[in-house]
Amino acid sequence: MVASGRPPAYLQVHDGPRAHRFLEAPLRLNEGEGGSRDLIRIAPEVEARAGTGSRASPRTANPSRAPDKRPARFDSETGLHFFRCREARPASSSGPANEAPRTKGTNMKAPAPALLATIAALLAGGPAPGASPGKGEKAPPVEPKEWINAPPNPSWSTFRGRLVLVEKWATWCGPCRQSIPHLGDLHGKYAKKGLTIIGVSDEAPGTVKPFIEKLNVAYIIGIGGAEGYKTEGIPHAWLVGADGTVAWEGHPLELKEATIEEHLRGVRLAPEFKLPKELASAQKLLDAEKYGAAIQDLEKHLKKPKGGESEKAAREALEAVKKLGDEKAAEADELAKGKDYIEALRTLAWVEKGFSGTPAAEKAKALKSKLLADKEVKVEIAGAEQIERARDLIRQKKTKPAGEILKAVANGARFKGTRAQEQARKELARIGA
Repeated sequence: MVASGRPPAYLQVHDGPRAHRFLEAPLRLNEGEGGSRDLIRIAPEVEARAGTGSRASPRTANPSRAPDKRPARFDSETGLHFFRCREARPASSSGPANEAPRTKGTNMKAPAPALLATIAALLAGGPAPGASPGKGEKAPPVEPKEWINAPPNPSWSTFRGRLVLVEKWATWCGPCRQSIPHLGDLHGKYAKKGLTIIGVSDEAPGTVKPFIEKLNVAYIIGIGGAEGYKTEGIPHAWLVGADGTVAWEGHPLELKEATIEEHLRGVRLAPEFKLPKELASAQKLLDAEKYGAAIQDLEKHLKKPKGGESEKAAREALEAVKKLGDEKAAEADELAKGKDYIEALRTLAWVEKGFSGTPAAEKAKALKSKLLADKEVKVEIAGAEQIERARDLIRQKKTKPAGEILKAVANGARFKGTRAQEQARKELARIGA
């Protein structure tokens, strides 16, 4: 069964009603004799050649051998299998990450009983037990330790009001590499309409940067900073709507354009500034999100009116920038009224920094000071800090002290009814404490 509407590199199908759950390598599309299209399974040792377009001979997968891949999820509608890797790099993996794609088969023991629920969830296409966030839940911020190819000084607040696809991936993961062309297509088609794609890897920048440069990855890539997005296997993606909640999650290749178009309706795009060369200095400041300095530059230009297109462009840009600052400050105010204090403070900090020297920045500073003096907000911040401490310990595999910290937040009377308490309980469920 062949599904239409996907580029050949994405096609992966089963070979009968009792398809193998574990396969030696992803399935590929190959041109058969006479131009017919046949689906074949490619052996690990020739997968790299197949990935570059070379022919390869069919080989039947040995169900007794299983690679470091998560089970394939079969989609009965399209006839496709979707593969994932373990989130942590397998110990057997070796070689530069930017080599041609290849998959190395290894023996794998039968899953322990504790993992059966996780495997079943993946086969069903849903998140693993304890994974977060789920559909309809508030999306955690993504604040990478380093941006590889992003615009200057972005933050999670920068993307608020846009449709954001957060993907966890790795250079060594074969299924992740297969998703890159698809994500690139989505970026090319929908970026200007309000979609931002953020691919997050936990690898070293020196590994990731040459890899994405070699493949000409156009969407944004960051290093770390997505600890709030839990998954047992990669690639895995979350589509975050303009309201900041998760609208969809799953394997990136399962994301349909219809889903993106449906949620683009709620997008509120910030203005794009394309100024004439006479306003090059203002353009540079706007591109760096130094809006306060850009306002001063534009006002200076307008003090010496020259007429023509440059004056008109300066007036329009000045009005749009000031409006953006006011809207972001008002947005933060609404977040605070909804008791989303952490996100409100992030937005206010962005306005205060980006619009320095403007009324919007002064308004943001005043509201931030008011929030920081509020007892309820202080409790929420204290809870968020404790949860972050616990996450650091979890990353160091120190789950016992992490659990103690989380229990203090989850059960403490001080944190009753807070978002921090809710998040702490989710973290406890995730680590089984």
